[in-house]
Amino acid sequence: MFRKNILLLLLTLFVSGEVFSQKNNSVFSKKKTKERTSQSTTNKVSKDKKYISNKARLDTEDGSIFIGEYIEENDNSITLKLLTDDIITFDKENINKARTPLNSIVLNKGRFHRTSGLFLHYNIGFNGGESGAGFMGDIGLGYRLGHRIDLQAGIGFLGTTVSNPFLQWNSPYRTFYPLYAGARYNFTNGSCRIFATGKAGYSNVLNPDGNGWAWRGDTFEVSGGAYFEPGVGVAFAGKRAGRTEISLTQIFQYSDISFESRDDFNNLISGQGNMWIRRIGLRLTTTIN
Repeated sequence: MFRKNILLLLLTLFVSGEVFSQKNNSVFSKKKTKERTSQSTTNKVSKDKKYISNKARLDTEDGSIFIGEYIEENDNSITLKLLTDDIITFDKENINKARTPLNSIVLNKGRFHRTSGLFLHYNIGFNGGESGAGFMGDIGLGYRLGHRIDLQAGIGFLGTTVSNPFLQWNSPYRTFYPLYAGARYNFTNGSCRIFATGKAGYSNVLNPDGNGWAWRGDTFEVSGGAYFEPGVGVAFAGKRAGRTEISLTQIFQYSDISFESRDDFNNLISGQGNMWIRRIGLRLTTTIN
């Protein structure tokens, strides 16, 4: 009887050990399966690009340029899939400039638009309207908040003739100096990006001495004032740091005016008032990243 009990106890322990071992193997197997699933999910997320363009361009320290599909990136390296289907990992210490979906929209032939960071912008152009025309330009800094919105600030000049119906023989040329802030919204993301822009600020102006024709004694003074300039334009992708943009704008410049003149009978005419100087502007802009 004692032996039977011993045999039964050993048999019970053996069966329990087998069950416990199977349970442990099942737990470990499930853990491993979960780890593999997690890794697979991570890889899927890293490859499931939600960028505007999956392309990247890497300029290495030795002067080589590589263009391919952006695979992944970490603190030390960037991985691309080239046109030949070769997958290459580049150490960041060997990369001079990296244009990836994180900071640029990379297009065919290595052209790109930057979508982040600080940039310099300057332009030159001319303005015109029914009552005057002249040259203009500005220079300033900007910051890209993403692929849609850019913020800008700067200082410029706006030169134009300002006509006055009481100055029969004189349309003086005045130059305003606006200090402004503005923003730009990009509608498209191809090689030619269509955008809308807007600036607002305040202008100063310098009235020169002897601002009229001496033989008539005309004088005409203008003041600074509020400045607005909405517009639309096109930005062209480039292969280097510089970009070219063309924009068509509508300029609104507020000014107080005062004048003196004489009519055909030598009667003195004088007055004060205010006006909105409105001009159509065409600007050729360069941005440097």
